[in-house]
Amino acid sequence: MSGTKKTLFTGIAVAAALIVACALGWILTHSLPHTEPVSSRQALVEANGQVLARFDSTAGIKPGMKAMVRTDETQTSAKVEAVNGAWVVLSFIEKNLPAGTNCRVTIDPSAPGAR
Repeated sequence: MSGTKKTLFTGIAVAAALIVACALGWILTHSLPHTEPVSSRQALVEANGQVLARFDSTAGIKPGMKAMVRTDETQTSAKVEAVNGAWVVLSFIEKNLPAGTNCRVTIDPSAPGAR
């Protein structure tokens, strides 16, 4: 093979290897369960007593998982009822917070009893 053909062939092989490596990385990243705690961007206690929380990513969050709802003064436990896009609906397990309360929600998918 001439030098030009060999260089072209090597370039194509390297490009193919990079494409395969990127595809494999993407597949592994998106197929593995999410195990890091995630905190909401914002959350509000609704009039019906449920919490509506917005997350940057809801990957790995599933109904039935336990969460911690906290304000500056207090914290309480909640359970994930539904996930819809970036929004998560939670219901209180322990004490309820008053309607209209701004709060933060943290969900730890790796915590015992999270699933």
